[in-house]
Amino acid sequence: MTQRHYYGNYEVVEDRDSQKYVATVKIHNTEKKIIVQNDALQVLDQNDVLPETVVHNIIKTPDMLKEQVIVSGANLDQYLD
Repeated sequence: MTQRHYYGNYEVVEDRDSQKYVATVKIHNTEKKIIVQNDALQVLDQNDVLPETVVHNIIKTPDMLKEQVIVSGANLDQYLD
């Protein structure tokens, strides 16, 4: 299931399947990928937090937004408020 929305100047294209959630963040002529792995998705689901929240937290702190960001259960805490 693919969805597209905007967060500030960023266009975010989201794709989710049973194993992962991938957000492609586009600004100007660059693309960055944020991949939320299945173990992190399970923790988010247990706490009623959407993966979009993680993406927005990464975007609002631009130094966190790298070429590719992989979010797993082990590093999930650093991407939550």
